[in-house]
Amino acid sequence: MKNSISALALVCFAASCLAAQAAAVYQWRDDAGNLHYSDRPIFPQNTQRAIKANVTDGRSASAAAAAKSGIRLFVVDNCPPCVSARELLDSNKVPYELHSITNSQQEVLTFYKTTNDTNSPLPVLAVGTDVYKGWDLTLWQAVLDKAGYHVVPPAH
Repeated sequence: MKNSISALALVCFAASCLAAQAAAVYQWRDDAGNLHYSDRPIFPQNTQRAIKANVTDGRSASAAAAAKSGIRLFVVDNCPPCVSARELLDSNKVPYELHSITNSQQEVLTFYKTTNDTNSPLPVLAVGTDVYKGWDLTLWQAVLDKAGYHVVPPAH
C-alpha cells in the first residue's frame, strides 16, 4: 500500500511538473576555473552558454563518450546535492548522460527502470548496471575511479 501511494505521488508530481515551463540555465567558469550555474545571465551574452536539458543533446562527440562510459546522472531542479554531483562530474570532465526528472515523464520512467524504486534519494549515479542512490562524495569518487576516471572534488 505504501509503495502504491508513493508511486502515485511520484506520477502526480511528474505530471504537475510537465505543465511548468523549463527555465534557461547558464553555465560559466570563473577566473579560478570553478564551474557555476545560474538561472540568469551573469556576463554579456557572448560569454554565456545555455545548458540543454540533457548534456548530450546536439553534441554527438559528447553523446558518444557518455554512451561509451555508461555513466548516467539523475537529478531534479533546486537540489543542492544534485548541483554538487554535476559539479564533480563536470569539473573532472567525466562524460555522462544527464537525466533531469523534474519536467519529463519519460525521464521519470527511465529513473524508475534504473532504480526499481520511486523513493530513491537524489542524485542517483548509474555506472553501467550499478546504481548508487544519494550523494556520497567518497563513494562516488571510488566508483568513478574504478570506472577509470580519477576525480577530485571541485575547488570552491
